[in-house]
Amino acid sequence: MKKYAGMLVALMFILLAVTGLAQEYYTLPEIREQAAAGWHETYTDKYGRMVQVDIDIDVFGGDQAPVVKADVPEFVEYRYHAGYPYDSVTDVARKGGKRTHPYRTYGEEVNLDKAYGADYGNDLTVREAYDFLAELLEEHGHGYSVDDFILNPPDNFDVVYSKMVATGEVHVPALYNITLWQQMHGLPIIIGAEWGFKNEGTRSYDPRLFFQMRNKNEKEHSLILRPLREVEVLAEDIPLCSVEKVIRSIEGWIEGGYVQHVMLLQFGYVIYSDPTIQNFRKSNSIQEEESFYLVPSWVLVSIFSSNPKEYDKIAIDALNPDDDRFGEYTARSYLIINAQTGKVLDYFDTSKNGGGDGSYKGFISWEDVR
Repeated sequence: MKKYAGMLVALMFILLAVTGLAQEYYTLPEIREQAAAGWHETYTDKYGRMVQVDIDIDVFGGDQAPVVKADVPEFVEYRYHAGYPYDSVTDVARKGGKRTHPYRTYGEEVNLDKAYGADYGNDLTVREAYDFLAELLEEHGHGYSVDDFILNPPDNFDVVYSKMVATGEVHVPALYNITLWQQMHGLPIIIGAEWGFKNEGTRSYDPRLFFQMRNKNEKEHSLILRPLREVEVLAEDIPLCSVEKVIRSIEGWIEGGYVQHVMLLQFGYVIYSDPTIQNFRKSNSIQEEESFYLVPSWVLVSIFSSNPKEYDKIAIDALNPDDDRFGEYTARSYLIINAQTGKVLDYFDTSKNGGGDGSYKGFISWEDVR
């Protein structure tokens, strides 16, 4: 009887283990539901400093989280300029001006119908700027259109003008300086894995669209297009760990004193480099001949100190619009979190050529966990 009882208990443990394994993985819509409550928590790090996290969690995409193999188009980077607006707010001090940023966001939504530069000589709304961008891409986009990019939220939205120091009046009217993420399958390509390490050990490449525009009439503008091109979908969908597990992994970096201010937590694509290239600095390969891998991942954007004893008050204060360095100085850092295991890439990793290993390592499939 004891023998059968023992077998029954063992069987129950096996069933619990299997059930637990199945419950560790979720679909993208389920992850979106988990993230809906945001992240609202106050932490005290090991040095007694308080870190308050009060953010929405951004989950991009639709119903599936595909893994994609990509490469770089032949033109690598395309530039088209009709004037270069940012030049007009550079080196203005000798004329009594000061480059000033009345408004700037990092990965946050903007009001498309608002003219953010209206008080500074530019009554252009964001929507009007995007309409003009659509025209530019239709003519100069090498087959890419605005549908290939995430318009809202932009990766970076910067309103910048030159202010007369003596009077506070507008010296040079405001321009919009906008950076957009490229998207594939509804997921923004947020960053390269290399950005998650103190030192890079593998190839970095970050597709972006850079767009500047000043006004409706002259349409002074600049366009820089740096995209990736889809080659193959390696998996239509992959299983994802819970949002709670991701947050628990990040908490160790907060409590250890490294993450000192949380700006964003976003789900999208992180780019991993070609695993066949052991050392891109010593090989004859160039990025146009390499493959890149887009893997659904979490990205934490934060103020991060590699020396946790040192509190980076300068970087944190510069996020305040009332600070003189607002818009000019942003020390945002990135932690990359594996969306299947919840593990944070080690910022201090030196396993690849003395830097972090951002090479592609595959994925866990639904078949693996069923």
